[in-house]
Amino acid sequence: MILHLVEGKNTPLDSLKHGVLRATDSMSSATDAICGSLCSYDHEAELEWIDAIGLGLWAALAEHVPGITVTDGSVQMTPDARRAVHTYDDGSPVSVFIDLDGYCTDFYPRFDGPYAPFLEEFQRRAVVYKAESMAYEAAHPAEHPVDESEWP
Repeated sequence: MILHLVEGKNTPLDSLKHGVLRATDSMSSATDAICGSLCSYDHEAELEWIDAIGLGLWAALAEHVPGITVTDGSVQMTPDARRAVHTYDDGSPVSVFIDLDGYCTDFYPRFDGPYAPFLEEFQRRAVVYKAESMAYEAAHPAEHPVDESEWP
């Protein structure tokens, strides 16, 4: 996917923030797809590669944003660093989180175009996805249902 800047002018740090957030979001989706709904780790090596790529991206951003610490397996951020990562130099948001009854995405204003058409398309896709998910779950009941009552 080639992204084109729709609005605004990015500083080099703005571009890095957008790149890290967009890439790590895509890597999270890829990890979910590899794991499947039961999160079977048949592809442990591939998952480790994806994690290493993400940590490398965060390490690059940590060189420019104080308060980010990258260790062997995690990224820690202070509240100020988290705000800085999600805000462009001009104060506008890098991304906006959208949750439609559990179907979630991020809207990147400088790259995704006007919000209203983006939201309309996302809502359309959410309805289709929910219908497909419900049909799949009805046809394939979980062999080992997850007991969420013990979750915090």
